[in-house]
Amino acid sequence: MPFLLLHTWIRVSFAGTANINLYLKGVVCMENSIFIPKDYGQIVFSFDKVMDAKQINRNQLASRAGIRFEVADRFYNGKIERMDIDVLARVCFVLDCDVADIMTYQK
Repeated sequence: MPFLLLHTWIRVSFAGTANINLYLKGVVCMENSIFIPKDYGQIVFSFDKVMDAKQINRNQLASRAGIRFEVADRFYNGKIERMDIDVLARVCFVLDCDVADIMTYQK
């Protein structure tokens, strides 16, 4: 299995006040590592399709799942940055669906 041995200096500056130098030595990165830049795919959400099929709007989802409307709106529009597993379970319960119905991995 191919690997890459990294020896890298990273310099970070915070508003010109202080510098932090980090030296990564001997970090072994395997082929499926995120340290090697490559296209590793994405998670695609389809809350909108499931919600439309079940005739549940964003306001109904928010009140039934106990989440804020803004969160339900981001789910519906596919603009999700983080996902709380408990919220995901509640949304799946409200929509009566499986996780695979609302999210897929695409390479």
